[in-house]
Amino acid sequence: MVGYKAKLRDNIPHTLNLALLWCKTKERWINHVYDNFIKIYVLKEDRKRSTAYLINNLEFDSTLDWDNMSESEYDYWKYVSNWVKWFYKNIDNLYPNNKNIHDYISFLTNEEQTLFLKFIKKYNV
Repeated sequence: MVGYKAKLRDNIPHTLNLALLWCKTKERWINHVYDNFIKIYVLKEDRKRSTAYLINNLEFDSTLDWDNMSESEYDYWKYVSNWVKWFYKNIDNLYPNNKNIHDYISFLTNEEQTLFLKFIKKYNV
């Protein structure tokens, strides 16, 4: 795939990518970022510049247009944002020093823990 969305997709940091996949919202996030921060520009150079800026300064919460969301959208993205924060806080610490992954996911239900462990195995984290 060629284009601005593909550039975003190809440059998502690993941890953010895992969080978006976990929440099953990767494409929705890419579309949101494109619609609110890239598509708004008419000139191709402005779109390129905006895409490059987003890629180089990618911070999840700043890629959401919080001020122009419905209440349900706000609640949805807040939920995703909390998972993104959790992944950034914990994903890099899951295996070093023989730490037990269950210490990090104990707040999840048993079913969610099982899904998470399968997810981690699938994406080789």
